[in-house]
Amino acid sequence: MSDLHRVRRAFGESAAPWAVTTHDVGEHHWTAFSGTQQIDYNIALVHGGDVQVLVAAAMSALADHRVPGLIMLAGEGLSGAQVMADAGWVAARAMPLMRRHANAGVAADDVREITPADLPRTRELASEAFGLGRELAGAVFTDDLLARDDVVFGGMWEDGDGENGGTSSMVCCGLLCRAEGTSVGWTLATDPSRQRRGYASRLVAGVKHIDAGTRGPTEDLCLASIPGAPLYEHIGFERLEHWQVWTRPRWMLGAS
Repeated sequence: MSDLHRVRRAFGESAAPWAVTTHDVGEHHWTAFSGTQQIDYNIALVHGGDVQVLVAAAMSALADHRVPGLIMLAGEGLSGAQVMADAGWVAARAMPLMRRHANAGVAADDVREITPADLPRTRELASEAFGLGRELAGAVFTDDLLARDDVVFGGMWEDGDGENGGTSSMVCCGLLCRAEGTSVGWTLATDPSRQRRGYASRLVAGVKHIDAGTRGPTEDLCLASIPGAPLYEHIGFERLEHWQVWTRPRWMLGAS
């Protein structure tokens, strides 16, 4: 198995904590559906094998579950593009798969694990950062997710000022899910009024430090947006390849 093949599979394996409706990792594909109406949490990747069959199966699975979603193509799976176009799907964007070698992060006093009491603010941040409704954010970020031992859900708090009574408030949150030897960042949301202040970089380092304290250093993976890739490169990630992201035109407004 090539290293890139292993990384693609590990990314899919890490989706288990939130893919509560369907989670299937095969030799050349994986499927991860939350079952919610949030497009970014019903996803599949095809990266080899009988590409036409696997792409058709992913499209059929989304139809069967009656949820919006994304199907991503990588490597040999890119040959499935015509199948998707013929079915009326469109290529929405390309996203870089990024990796950082094994590390232990950096301790941060203002970063800690999220508790059930923090979930309302977590959902609020996700709603503001990604344009989700509160109901959709609540369907993904649940007490059951927090209770799992294969996730670290962390937040960063900022001391308050006179305008909010001096209390601290969560300004950034991130979800890290674990697969064997790998940690994958699935969500990173920053208060829109506090973006471009370095909060996201500090959160990533702090959450990774919490993760490493439990099981030691591991490699990190993420699927970044094109605008967001420089942030990850600044903290040591490298681009491995780009995944082509397909969806139906009527779902595109729901993609973050």
